[in-house]
Amino acid sequence: MFWSVAILCVALILLGEAAFHIYYGRRILTYFEMSPPFLAPVGVPDPAAELIAFRSADGVILRGAIARTDDSPRGLVVFCPETRADFWSYQAYIPEALASGYDILSFDFRNQGFSDADPNYQPLHWLTKFEVSDLEAAIDFARRHERYADLPIVLHGVSRGASAALHVAATRRDIAGVVTQGAFSCWTLFDHYVRKWKRAVIPRLQYVLPNWHNWITMWVARKMSERRRGGRYVSLESSLPRLRRLPMLWMGTQRDSCIPREVTETLFSLTGHPEGDLWMAPRGRHNGERVAAPEEFDRRLRNFLDQVGLPASNRKPVAAPMPNVA
Repeated sequence: MFWSVAILCVALILLGEAAFHIYYGRRILTYFEMSPPFLAPVGVPDPAAELIAFRSADGVILRGAIARTDDSPRGLVVFCPETRADFWSYQAYIPEALASGYDILSFDFRNQGFSDADPNYQPLHWLTKFEVSDLEAAIDFARRHERYADLPIVLHGVSRGASAALHVAATRRDIAGVVTQGAFSCWTLFDHYVRKWKRAVIPRLQYVLPNWHNWITMWVARKMSERRRGGRYVSLESSLPRLRRLPMLWMGTQRDSCIPREVTETLFSLTGHPEGDLWMAPRGRHNGERVAAPEEFDRRLRNFLDQVGLPASNRKPVAAPMPNVA
């Protein structure tokens, strides 16, 4: 009798817990899928750039452009644009790469810009396995050509593109360095905002529930969103420690209204890099480091590219065209 009652009580508690997480998971789902007010720069087509197209691993056609510095580049920067931007936006962020002797390969993720759309996927600002796969395809596309086969490849990402660059750089051995602007991770950033939203969503319980209880509700909301949107979200917390030995320049702004400074510093600390590899511009909006301090931004980027690129004496003339998809 005692054990029957005990089992019944445990079952009722578990059912109550499940109902709680499902109910509040649905409530915070709105916040999870709420898109921040990102202001992406408008790109201007460059007639000197070479338009390219290639396929992702699952067959989606991705489009972009290659801007060439000369016939003997020191390396290649693969540029990953932010949400709502297109591949021409590299001009607003990294003209210094061309001046430093690097070619730039910029491309649009699926369902963005000029690339094809996956009808079963509705992207948000959160990183998913699809953006990771698209960036992998861009790197493989470059590596298939002799112009870039043996050159250092640097990943430069902005916002969601920065998150993709960090994750891919942590999983590949052919990346020479990674530069990020406004990087964030799904789990850490959502946790930060859930702590604020608790006052509105569960006012009577906000000071009672432990963090692990909040995390379960967050996990439920995340899974609900994955099912609705058709993509599996990727968090960076487990991959960032693998970047300890990779050259890195992590940038943000101290007044970013979307990615609080404490979130940036928490994620950066997971990489194990020295404090000098993190630069927080004193002012500026999200992704606005170069607008806020253009000379300092360009100087830091130039020094970083000089660190990881081929010396001028080792540059070999290669000028063959890139292969495109049919």
